[in-house]
Amino acid sequence: MIMNKRSYIIFITLFFLILIVPLILSERGKNVASKIDNRMLKDYPDSLSEADFYKKFEAALNDRIGLRSQMITTYTVLNDWVFDYMVHPGYTYGKEGYVFFKYGGLDQQISEFHFDFASMVLKLQNYCVERGIKFYFMFEPEKKYVYERYFAPGVKYSKDYWVKDFIHCLDSLGVNYIDNSDFLKEKSFTEQVYNRQYDAGHWNDLGAFYCFNRLFERMHADFPNVRLLTFDDFDITEDIATTLPVSYFPIADPIKKFKLKTEFIDSTKFYRDDISLNVNFPYFHYRFNIDSVNLPKILTFQGSYFNRNSFMIANAKTEIAIHNYQNILDFDKYVNMFHPDAVVFEVAEYVFGNGYFNQERMKNLKFNPSLHQESFTDRNYTIDYKQLGNTIAFVCPNQNNAEYVWLQLDNKVYDCKLIDGYYSTDLIQIINESGNIFVQYSDGTKSKFIAVQSQVNLERVDISGGVVVTDSNYVFTTDVANNSFSYLGIQLHNPRNDSYKLIDYKSELGCFSGFYINDDETGDYYINLRGNTNLSDELIQYKVHLEKGNIYTYEFTIDSFSSKKIIAKDFQFK
Repeated sequence: MIMNKRSYIIFITLFFLILIVPLILSERGKNVASKIDNRMLKDYPDSLSEADFYKKFEAALNDRIGLRSQMITTYTVLNDWVFDYMVHPGYTYGKEGYVFFKYGGLDQQISEFHFDFASMVLKLQNYCVERGIKFYFMFEPEKKYVYERYFAPGVKYSKDYWVKDFIHCLDSLGVNYIDNSDFLKEKSFTEQVYNRQYDAGHWNDLGAFYCFNRLFERMHADFPNVRLLTFDDFDITEDIATTLPVSYFPIADPIKKFKLKTEFIDSTKFYRDDISLNVNFPYFHYRFNIDSVNLPKILTFQGSYFNRNSFMIANAKTEIAIHNYQNILDFDKYVNMFHPDAVVFEVAEYVFGNGYFNQERMKNLKFNPSLHQESFTDRNYTIDYKQLGNTIAFVCPNQNNAEYVWLQLDNKVYDCKLIDGYYSTDLIQIINESGNIFVQYSDGTKSKFIAVQSQVNLERVDISGGVVVTDSNYVFTTDVANNSFSYLGIQLHNPRNDSYKLIDYKSELGCFSGFYINDDETGDYYINLRGNTNLSDELIQYKVHLEKGNIYTYEFTIDSFSSKKIIAKDFQFK
C-alpha cells in the first residue's frame, strides 16, 4: 500500500512536471526567430481587448512552448531512422538522400507580377545606362530546378512553369541579364554545385565560383581588368556539415569552403549608421580592395546567394552590397550615394512575391532623367538649405512647379526628391564643396541656380626650425649633440582631445604609400610629416578636414636617410 501511494505521488509529480516545464521554458520575448522553422515566432497579443485574443494567444503559445524544437527534432530523427521519412516544417527528402525545401510552387505560371518585375529591371537598367553606369541582372535557380531529377517519385515542375517565359520577357525588353539556371543544371551532372543535403536554399561555393565567373566574363567586355578567377585565387578546405541550417536535424554532408586570398579592408562599420535599409532586409557591407588596379567600383543589390561569400571584391576597387528585395525600390537613392561604375542586381528563383518586392511600388517606380546641363540658363539665387548627417536638403524657387531637381557637387550629380517641403538627397559623406542646383520646370522652361558652401583645403600650418622646404622637397636636419633621427613618419593630431596617432613610418629609401581609415569623428585635424628623434622632433604640419569612415591615401618618397638628415619629397594625403 505504501509503495502504491509513493508510486502514485511520483506519477502525479511527473505528470505535472511534463505540463509545467514546457510552460516555464516557453519563449516570452518579442520578435524572436525560430531556431528550426526559418521564420519569426508568433507574438502574444498585447491586451485582452485585442481582436481574436484567444486565437492569437493559442497560436503564440503553440509556437513558443518550451522544448518545442527538441520535441520536433526527436520526432523528426525517429521518423528518419525508423521509416527513412523526413518530418520537418521546411525540408523534405528526394531520391538518394537529397534534401530539398518543401515541394511547392512547382506549377506557378507567369503572371502580372513577373511582367511588372521585368519592367522594373528595365527601368533600373535605363537609369544606369543614361548615367554611363554598366548594369547586370543575375537570375539564380533553386536547387530544385538544378537537381529536379532527384525529386521524390511523382513530383515535377509544370511544363508552364513561369521562369522560361520570364527570361523570354527579359529578352524582348533588351535587359542585360545572366540566367544561371540551365548552366548550373548542366554543371550538376559532373560536379556538385549545390550540396546533396546541406543548405537546400543556396548554391555551394563551387556553384558560386562558376556563376561569378560568368558575371566576370560579361563584365570583362566593359572593364578589361576584370578577370576570371581560378582555384588558385582561393584557399579551399573541406568540412563535414552535421546539421541542416536552421535545424537540429543530423546529417553528415561533406562541403567545400572557398576562402578568397584577395586582401581587402572591410569598412562596413564606418558607413552602416548612414545607410537606411528596410528593417526586414538589413544586410550591408562596404569593402575596399588593397590590390585593385583600374578595377570598377561595384554596387550590388543582392540576396543570400551573394551574402554568403566575398568573391566580388576580387574584381572590384570598391564593393558596396545592399540587401536587395524592398531596398531595390530605392535604387536611385543608393546609386546617388555611391556613384558606382557598375551595378549588379541578383535575385533567386524563389523570391518573386510581394513579401520581397512590393508590386504596387514596382509599377509606380519613377526616376529623374539624366541631367543635360547644356540647355539650362544661369540664374543665381540665395538658397535655404540644411544638412542633417549625410542628407542635404534645400528649398528652391517655384518648387511646386519643379518637375525634376538635381544637385551637382564635385562633378557628381545627385537626384533630388521633394520631402517635407525640402528637396533632398542622401550623400555618403558630408559636403565641403561648392555646388550647383539644377531645376527643370514642368511648364517646359528651364533654369539653373547656385548654392555655394565652404570648402576646407589641405593647408600648411607650421614648420619647425629643423625643416627646410624647397618646392616639393623637405629636408629634416638636427645639429643637437647625441640627437639622431629614427624614422620619418605620418602622424595624425586630433586637436579636440589632443590625441596623436602614428599612421605610418619608414627609415629606408624609397617611395611609400598606404591607406588610412578615419574611425574618429568628422572634423578638422592636423597631419604631421614628422622626423622622429630621441630628443626633439622636426615636423611639417598640415590642416585637413576628415570625414568619419572615409578612406584616405597617402604617399611620400625618402631620397636620403641618416641619423642627422632626412631628405623627402612628394608628400600627399588625400
